Amino acid sequence: MGSVSVSNPVVRGVIRIAGGRSMGRVTLVNGQATVPAEGITAQTLILLTCQADNGTPGFLRVASRVIGESFTIRSSSNSDTSVVGWFAFQAV
Repeated sequence: MGSVSVSNPVVRGVIRIAGGRSMGRVTLVNGQATVPAEGITAQTLILLTCQADNGTPGFLRVASRVIGESFTIRSSSNSDTSVVGWFAFQAV
């Protein structure tokens, strides 16, 4: 099982490539963050949950994804700087 360590100061965690599984935390900047995720596909399910409120928290969503590269988390508040936990997995 391969993995990729992420050393970006905004993104912390390990992305598991095998089976498309991944999880980690990201800090929003101006209400959004792009998460590198080499295993992401069109069928990947991505769950989001706020870990620590900062700024003006809003509603979270996966705004976009680039297959095989990354996905973007966006808040409904541009001043949201919360820490967001995410878990991505392949649908069966």
